[in-house]
Amino acid sequence: MVAYANRESLAMTEELGQMVFYSRSRSELWHKGATSGNTLNVKSIMVDCDSDTLLATVVPNGPACHRGTTTCFEVES
Repeated sequence: MVAYANRESLAMTEELGQMVFYSRSRSELWHKGATSGNTLNVKSIMVDCDSDTLLATVVPNGPACHRGTTTCFEVES
């Protein structure tokens, strides 16, 4: 999945060990899975070469997508 983060969401991610994002549409923090139970447990977070993108490696506790699928992306067969 692709999501946004800010300093506050990253600090909370570090504290909880689960991904917390920033919802631009709601202008608030979004703890992924807080209501559904489908959390993303953080294994590692890497920064790209120009420090404007993060790649989080996670272990999902259930589907990652709100549609109930493991990914938010279409998978070609």
